[in-house]
Amino acid sequence: CLLSIEGVMSSSPRKDPFAKPAYDGDRLMFASEIAKEAQVSGQCIYKWWRQGTLPYAQVGGRRASWRSDFLTMTQPRRNSAV
Repeated sequence: CLLSIEGVMSSSPRKDPFAKPAYDGDRLMFASEIAKEAQVSGQCIYKWWRQGTLPYAQVGGRRASWRSDFLTMTQPRRNSAV
């Protein structure tokens, strides 16, 4: 994967992946959309899903992730140690 996920916040899995979106405008994204936005291959997205790095839900036989989970995963981790 070209996008390094080392040092980024791992998204916590949703208890119910079909629950109401986390914010207005949140939507499900399929692998091709996530790959395009992250500028990585589709194989990288499937790897994130297999590893549990990016939560997903099965939607009509396809996997999809909430946009908010993708954005959370790609945000730099804040250092809470002061």
